[in-house]
Amino acid sequence: MGKLQEKDEELTQRDRENETEIIKLKSLIEQTKSELKELTAKMEKEMTSMIQGYEKEIARRNESVESIAKERDYAISRSEEVAGKYEESRGRFEELQEENEKLRKDIDNLKIKHEEEVRKHLEGYEEQVKSIEEEIVKNRDLEVKGLREANGNLQVEIERMGGEAERQMKEMRDCVEKERGLKMKDEDFLKREKEVEEREQALRRSEDELRKRGYELDAKEERLAEKVKELESKEEELSKKEASVEKEKEEKDRYEHDIQKKERELDILLRALEGKQKELNFHGHDLQEKVKGMKDHGKELKDKEYYLRNEEQGLLNWKSELQVQNETVNSTTQQLDEMRKELALLKEELHSKERTLKASLKKLGKWEQNLKEREEGLCRRENGEYCDKDCFDGTDGIESSEDDLHLMYREVSERRERGRESDKGGKEREDQRSNCHLEILEEIETTEEKEGMIDKAGEMKENKGKGDLERANVAQDLQFLSPSQGHRRSKDLRVVVLGESWSSRSPAGVSILCGEETTLGDLATFRSWRGQIAGRGLAVAEPLGLKWRDGPDPTNVTQRKSILDSASWCPPGPQIVLLLMPAFLTCTRKYSRAVEEHMGLLGEDIWKRTLVLFTWGEMLGESAEQLILRNGELMKLVEQCEGRYHVLSSKKNNARIEGLLEKMEDMVALNNCDETV
Repeated sequence: MGKLQEKDEELTQRDRENETEIIKLKSLIEQTKSELKELTAKMEKEMTSMIQGYEKEIARRNESVESIAKERDYAISRSEEVAGKYEESRGRFEELQEENEKLRKDIDNLKIKHEEEVRKHLEGYEEQVKSIEEEIVKNRDLEVKGLREANGNLQVEIERMGGEAERQMKEMRDCVEKERGLKMKDEDFLKREKEVEEREQALRRSEDELRKRGYELDAKEERLAEKVKELESKEEELSKKEASVEKEKEEKDRYEHDIQKKERELDILLRALEGKQKELNFHGHDLQEKVKGMKDHGKELKDKEYYLRNEEQGLLNWKSELQVQNETVNSTTQQLDEMRKELALLKEELHSKERTLKASLKKLGKWEQNLKEREEGLCRRENGEYCDKDCFDGTDGIESSEDDLHLMYREVSERRERGRESDKGGKEREDQRSNCHLEILEEIETTEEKEGMIDKAGEMKENKGKGDLERANVAQDLQFLSPSQGHRRSKDLRVVVLGESWSSRSPAGVSILCGEETTLGDLATFRSWRGQIAGRGLAVAEPLGLKWRDGPDPTNVTQRKSILDSASWCPPGPQIVLLLMPAFLTCTRKYSRAVEEHMGLLGEDIWKRTLVLFTWGEMLGESAEQLILRNGELMKLVEQCEGRYHVLSSKKNNARIEGLLEKMEDMVALNNCDETV
């Protein structure tokens, strides 16, 4: 008992340690899960904030780029407009040159026509011609100077515009080609200017001839004055255009400067974006690695949880097995104590009976001598063979009774030694206990038979004098050795079988135990049976019409009446309740509630006397433990029965039925011990 208590204490300590470790592991798992959630939330917030910031910056930069592109397009359009205006001015200049050439041609023709007339009037008008020539030369010089200045200004403007176009329109090849065309036109213009100079020289040569044409020149001078006015107006327009061109150049310079600044800013922003993209990629790689690590850690935690659950389940199974073993050990120890007490009482009775036997043997010796003397006398007188036979029969019965008493003493001593050795294991104790019960029953039967023989011998000798009276006294002494009727008579085990009538072909709970079908009356609410199975007396009652599949039905009174009638049939109440559960049927919440309600009708402590009996065991396909663990409601019912269950198949198996009967006897013994305590 001390070792068992130490083992129980060790097991409780281990259970406590395992529970503390499980609680710690669960707390660690919850902490890690919360940390993971916090980290993921923080990372998501940071990523969203970074992405939003980057998106805003990218949007701003895109807007700035779009504005710069618009400004570029505007500058390009303005430059194209300026180039168009420049081409228009060049066209007008060429038109003016053509008009000048036409005028010169007209002048040449007039010179040829009026050479003769001029020559005639040259002499009279030499002085006038000289003055006129001087004025004309001055005017022409002024015109030429103005044209040269205009050409120089135009060339300067063209060079400026070309430089600006080259700076601004590097990417636009069309504009470059146009500028090259303008340069070619400028070269043509220079060539034409050279030709104009040559023609001016020719004009100087022909001044002498022009002097003769004074009359015609007056009209032409008026025309020239008009043309000079036109040229002045055109010069004003050109000056205005130059001012506008200069303004446009300044604007272009500003635009170019702004564009360069914005390009630099764009380059800086692009570099910053590239750096941030690299940081984001690196950060995303780190996040992926962290997520992978967290996933691996989560998998490890899941594996640990699964391992801990398996360990918990193993511990629970081990604990239930230990509880069952402890219960069996306690029951066997109690039974052993009772058997020891009984053996001590039997030993005392044997000692007292040995003493009485010794005294009776002495009396028998004397009585034998007297019998021999009397028998000799009777034989001589009556030739009494019949008396001799009776005497020898009585002595043989007495001697056999003496031998039987010695044998009983030896068997009791052997049983005592077996009881001392029965502390080695729970299974050996149960086997020895059952063997002891069987041996005691056999001894009671043998002693009854011997008692009957001794009684017969005493009756045969009662009519033969005083020796017969002494023989009767010896028979009474031997009768004292036989067990009493109260000890001899075994009581029936009261059993109530609760099971759902799920089909008309389903076997009755009574027939599962006894193998016999019982007849029922028309008004019967339960099925009953009395008899013996494997030498054990049973009184079995089974309520009829129970329905559990649809849940509890408080309106159905017949089911309650059948349960109460079956319980009252075995007063003062059932010692064992067998709860039938087909192996192929799944236990639902409604099913378990209906079972609990019907079990509650038998009393609050009925679960202590209940055992779950699985029928149709051949249809399991797995162990009963796996079936119980897979179904939570079934596990609750088995736990309420303190883990007691048994499996029977549809085919009759005596070994399994005997195992069920042994479990039932153990339950009765434990409940009796609890009641006595």
